[in-house]
Amino acid sequence: MSSLLERLKTLDSERQRYILETLADHLNEAGQYDHLRALFDNDAWMHARFEGSGYIYDGYIKDLMPAWQENAHQQALQQIEAGEEPTAIAYCVRYALIRTTINSIATNYISGLITQAMGSGLWSASQAPERCG
Repeated sequence: MSSLLERLKTLDSERQRYILETLADHLNEAGQYDHLRALFDNDAWMHARFEGSGYIYDGYIKDLMPAWQENAHQQALQQIEAGEEPTAIAYCVRYALIRTTINSIATNYISGLITQAMGSGLWSASQAPERCG
């Protein structure tokens, strides 16, 4: 993963954006589930995707959901149906924790700070969390 992120830094901004926006989809569509799963093994992809998306989590969540629902969840169901130990449930739990953590971050912002960040031009409306505490 670190070599991917190092390589991203060497690319022009248009290529960086293309890779950040399409890599997870391409891996999923190609059935490269081990590589897709590796994007979520640590927080490096999250940081790259977050920064590359203008400091919003939407792109990262877009990458996370197929890894969870189309890969880990389906794999866990197949393991259960085959009478195997459902080891893929661990990935489901991991992805659920990632998603709920991001949701929790959004709810922990103080409304006044968000208003001030938007008023000063530090944040755009699209960057402001959907829900404020």
